[in-house]
Amino acid sequence: MNRLFVGVTALVFVVGCGTPVPVDTLVEESNRGVALMGRFDYDGARTVFAQLLESHPDDPDLLVNLAIATLNRQAEGDETIAMQTLDRALELDSSNLRARYCRGLLELHAGEAEDALADFEVVVAADEQDPDAVYFVGQCLMQLERADEALEFYQKAIELDPYLRSAYYRAFQTLQRMGERDEAMATLQTFRKLENNPRGRLVEFKYTRMGRRGAAIPLGGTEVSSAIRPSGPVFDEPVALDRGRISWRAGSRTSKPEPSLSVCDINSDGLLDLFFAAAVDAEEFVSN
Repeated sequence: MNRLFVGVTALVFVVGCGTPVPVDTLVEESNRGVALMGRFDYDGARTVFAQLLESHPDDPDLLVNLAIATLNRQAEGDETIAMQTLDRALELDSSNLRARYCRGLLELHAGEAEDALADFEVVVAADEQDPDAVYFVGQCLMQLERADEALEFYQKAIELDPYLRSAYYRAFQTLQRMGERDEAMATLQTFRKLENNPRGRLVEFKYTRMGRRGAAIPLGGTEVSSAIRPSGPVFDEPVALDRGRISWRAGSRTSKPEPSLSVCDINSDGLLDLFFAAAVDAEEFVSN
């Protein structure tokens, strides 16, 4: 990809070695930069990360943090600066998935779908359980007029994270385009149903919504791979209870353990499940 580097006078890389700072101060300042990002003070966070790079110019994660702060600041020329910064991080560590992911975001945002696809495919190959990277592969494919393939990745993203509303909406659009009206409307209905669900989320070019690899991390923070989802069903097939052998427990202050009721989506199917803890007396033991 040919990139035009216009006259950018702002700090991008500091190649000299500044005065080393104590480790405690380094960690503290790194945490402060991440906290400023959480307050959407991108300029303040960028200043912190740039100062840390004076003494640690070859730290890829600091460079990625600086790039994330820069691209979210959205001043004139910031996307070019952020791209240069990410390129530098990948020169230092080509396996840095945060740098690869964020560069893909910038490329996709700039309409460079081929380049973005190449970066997101590297991330997905290394971590196929990342629903956000899988979703963005779908986005790239859709921009490249490869609707059938895009739909597969949207559906895979939904499988990995049933609360990823963006994937439902993009799948709806793709199905409509393919003439699959009934399936499209069913997908749209799920998208709308998740609107008021606190676990429902959107992915977009905006801090806190760019996926976990699009967030600044503290110095020394480790990038945790997405949890591997166990295979097979969460629940066994339903069975009828033998009323002669069990009875509901009556709650009281002397009940040990005391019965309780929780509401949660245990099997991630988008529906709430009722979980009764210590609610059943089954012969000589207490059961859930």
